[in-house]
Parts: sequence; C-alpha cells; structure tokens
Amino acid sequence: MSKSKLIPELRFPEFVSAESWITKQFGELELDVSDGNYSSKYPSQSDFLKSGVPFLRANNLKFGTVSDAEMRFISKKQHSEITKGHLKKGDILLTTRGELGIVSLVPDEHIGSNINAQLVRINTCDKIVNTFLFQLLGYLITNGIFDSLSTGTALKQLPIGKLNQLELFLPKSITEQQKIASCLSSLDEVIAAHSQKLATLKDHKKGLMQILFPQLSELGLDRLKDDKIKGKEILKSQNPKNHNSDNVPKYRFPEFLEDGDWVEKKLGEGATFLKGKGISKADIVENGNLACIRYGELYTHYQETISEIKSYTNLNATDLVLSKANDVIIPASGENPN
Repeated sequence: MSKSKLIPELRFPEFVSAESWITKQFGELELDVSDGNYSSKYPSQSDFLKSGVPFLRANNLKFGTVSDAEMRFISKKQHSEITKGHLKKGDILLTTRGELGIVSLVPDEHIGSNINAQLVRINTCDKIVNTFLFQLLGYLITNGIFDSLSTGTALKQLPIGKLNQLELFLPKSITEQQKIASCLSSLDEVIAAHSQKLATLKDHKKGLMQILFPQLSELGLDRLKDDKIKGKEILKSQNPKNHNSDNVPKYRFPEFLEDGDWVEKKLGEGATFLKGKGISKADIVENGNLACIRYGELYTHYQETISEIKSYTNLNATDLVLSKANDVIIPASGENPN
C-alpha cells in the first residue's frame, strides 16, 4: 500500500484511476457474526454421535475449506434446540480460540451445520464481497495481526469484541473486490490441485514402501494397481523363489531376484548416534553466526530434506553438536510416537 493513500502497489488496469481504498473497523461493516457459544445448549461429550448433523470444531478447518476428518455429529433434535451458530450460504469460518486465525469458506454441503465455541461464523453485507473478506482475513492472519489482538497466554483467544476492533482496508468498488477475490481464488484452486497431487504421490510412496521392504502388510497393493498411478512397471518382477520368506520383499527389481534374503542388522551396527544440545528461544538471533536446527522446526518448518536453515545463534560451536551432510535428524522426544 502507498503510505500517503490506501492504494495497492499493483492494481488491475481498469481500477488504476479509481479512488483510494477506505479503512473500516470489523465492527463497522454491519456483518452478520455469531460464535458457537450456546450456553446451556452446548453439547456435552456424551451427546456426540457417529452420524447426524455435523458439529464443526477448529480441527475441521483447513485454510479455505472444511475437512470431514474426525467430524462430530449431534442429533436432529439437539440441532433444532440450538438457535444460533447454524451455518449459512456464503459464511466464513474463523478460529478464535487456541490456534487462532484459521479461516475457511463454508462449502455448500455444510450449510446448516453447527459450530463449537472455538469458531466464529461471518456473513457479509452488500458493502463487501465474502470471498474478498476471506482473502483479506487470510492476508492479515499471515502478517500476525490476529496475534496482536489476542488475549490469554496458555490458551489464546480473540473475543468478538476484540475482533470488532480489527482494522480492515478495502476498495469501495464491489467490482474491484470481486476482481481481486477471483484472482486470488484461482491461485487457491491451483494450490489445492497440487496439494491433491502431492497427497496422491505420498500415498503412492507409502504403497511402494510396503512392498519393497520385507515383512510388511498387503495394504496399498490395490492402490498400486490403479492405472492412474505411474511407475507401477517397476513392481512387475515378483520373486517366485522366496515368495513366502519373511526376509524377502514382495517385489524386487529384476536384477536382484537371485540375490537371496535380506540380512538383519541392528541400527547401531550401521549408524552413529549423537544427541543435540538444548538451544532455547532466547539463544536464537536474526543474524547469528551459526546455523541451528531446533526441535519444533522439524514439525513446523522442514520437510524430508533440509535445504535452507531457518534459525541462527551466536552460541559457541564447541558446546554444541554439529550436523554433517546427509545426517538423519530425528526428534528425541515428542507428544506422540511419531
């Protein structure tokens, strides 16, 4: 944005000469906003069913959409007793407790569903396009604006009163809002398509691992037989000689069919183990002279291969454990076995 006027650096040609954007507080936009706080009508753990009317929680929200994984349900009777929080067409959902700022659009199949107290539903007025507001909220969340408004320490919260103070900027022109939303939404569709492709490839890899290593289950074989999955030609060479051996994989490459059983080795026979030293958050500095990989970043930042280091420190290298190229790094503790 320009400092003197609210004008984006890049604007569609037809709006270059249009007036500046305006600023409005969230609460000034006359939006239809409600949360899932139903007081005495709020469902208890024993009310949840295996089927019925969906009851959405924060973990059902993925950026841009709603996931049905781990969905909870309540009865139609209890649903009818809940007088607010029912989702409407065009609603935007926002997490306002715990993990703040996951924002999603409600798909048509979840119109009429319920939300819990972690969520707020937002429906726009005639002054703002819902898909534009969705993209704008996503932008503000990415830039840390929601964290600055939140309350609480152990459990962060963004009450509706605080949300109403959120400063928004938007073009007056509904047409310009729609143009921006359409542009960004088309990119979201491309990202979603690539994410689905990535998920398919990950499933493919899991299936390959199950049959290229010994003593693993048959799960995933049907998936590998699907003509849509490429690369299955490498699996056609089954080992007939040792098919029932626990130490021979289900499938082997042709050149290794006569190589006999795989051998067993303890991990310590082929690897050296070193445990890293603690590096606290206070030890991290922006322009430190030593790169470091922190425990939590293995979950939140890095993928299977680390190509660019996120954190740096000025701690003395002689007091630390230094990695080498091709090291395998594993968390030494965690909240679950993974």
